[in-house]
Amino acid sequence: MTDRPSKPIDPNAEFVRATNAHKVLGISRSYQYTLQDSDPEFPKPVRLGARIVLYHQAELRAYAKRLLERSREGKPLPS
Repeated sequence: MTDRPSKPIDPNAEFVRATNAHKVLGISRSYQYTLQDSDPEFPKPVRLGARIVLYHQAELRAYAKRLLERSREGKPLPS
């Protein structure tokens, strides 16, 4: 398997593919999957088909902001 060059995320796009959601959040892809499975506040995906899963960028950014606020308040982050 070869790594494909990563395309930058378009900040004006309303949706981003599930495989790129971690880039919007500024976290690793594996931590994204951990959060998806363990944190009920993680944004819900939009499924357009069997293989097309998208996330709304505004929801991802709002979630990242909540994580930041939680961290600054000294509350534990989801793991």
